[in-house]
Amino acid sequence: MIVAFAAGFTGYLLPWDELSLWAVSVGTNMHGYTPILRGHTARFVLVGSSEVGSGTIDRWFWVHVAAIPLIMVAALTALLVAGRRTRRRPAP
Repeated sequence: MIVAFAAGFTGYLLPWDELSLWAVSVGTNMHGYTPILRGHTARFVLVGSSEVGSGTIDRWFWVHVAAIPLIMVAALTALLVAGRRTRRRPAP
């Protein structure tokens, strides 16, 4: 469910209009001041700079198109493999 929310959030930026710009600005400001990587805040890691710009759409496009589908496929594969392992075959 978290990956589905992430897909929706990253996809919301892709039209690149005023509504999506403000939604992403508010969304990244919610937890944007939590330090993550050696002094960089979560907002800097998500947006790529101090404010939303053209680099942000490039970054989030690739997350939306490449990273999130790979995570979804990996999660589904893990669930299917775990489901097949727990199913027991009847004794002959």
